[in-house]
Amino acid sequence: MKGIILVCGRGFAWLYTGTPQSMLEAGKFVKIIQERQGFVVSSNAKQ
Repeated sequence: MKGIILVCGRGFAWLYTGTPQSMLEAGKFVKIIQERQGFVVSSNAKQ
């Protein structure tokens, strides 16, 4: 089995959400980014 490596540019973040605590921390991170940067993170809703 071969692995795949994907190099992401600036602006990408990998958020580990394998535990309830890490899911909460990821949600807080996304909320802060949305508030500070002024845009919605990963939403399919039309703005």
